[in-house]
Amino acid sequence: IWDGTFVFLMENNSGEPITISAENVSVNGFMEDVSLWSELRDGTRLIDGMYLLDLSDLGLESIEDVENIELNFRIIHSDTWEEIVTTDAISLSFE
Repeated sequence: IWDGTFVFLMENNSGEPITISAENVSVNGFMEDVSLWSELRDGTRLIDGMYLLDLSDLGLESIEDVENIELNFRIIHSDTWEEIVTTDAISLSFE
């Protein structure tokens, strides 16, 4: 977590170019618009961030007030735009 941004290390070993986005994101139980759209060629790694667009809309004073996040990652083929997979819900908890 850094300045309203949750940082992820992503790696693509699929043999295809992919794009990863975050969907259905909830923060402390409230749905939130986020920015995460990451393109990875095969055999590459990327450090990218999911930025929470407005903490005040969630009633949070700072990123340190985030207790949990739930989201899905959607992975599509970067050239054809065909969906490869949307993950089951992933829950992250912070203490």
